[in-house]
Amino acid sequence: MTQTYGNLMQAALACKTREDADQLISAELSSICAQEYAPPPEEARRILLCTIGYLAYYYDGRTIDRILDLFQTEHPFFGKSHPSGEIAFTMGSQYARLTRSRTGRAKADEFFRSGDYDGLRAWLMEDQ
Repeated sequence: MTQTYGNLMQAALACKTREDADQLISAELSSICAQEYAPPPEEARRILLCTIGYLAYYYDGRTIDRILDLFQTEHPFFGKSHPSGEIAFTMGSQYARLTRSRTGRAKADEFFRSGDYDGLRAWLMEDQ
């Protein structure tokens, strides 16, 4: 359905109710799962919601909260919190450092694949 992250967020921002959000998710999943090399539907759903949660953080705090609530999702690093710029930078830097190695990348991939964002956040904060 949408072709860019910008289009996805325009559609997400236009949602006013959870029903609107559910309809958008259904339409997006239909499009994603129709692709030749699509992930299984549950994995596609997890990825889509993670993407929306991530992209919401490019907006103001009220918009973040509204999108996270409507789509019942969260940011993969920040959860539903509103970290300071310093904390956000630290977590991003830590992720980059930890995923330089093949084993670190594999561990991060497993967190994302399983949807274990609490585990991902704990892993990122271990060496702080």
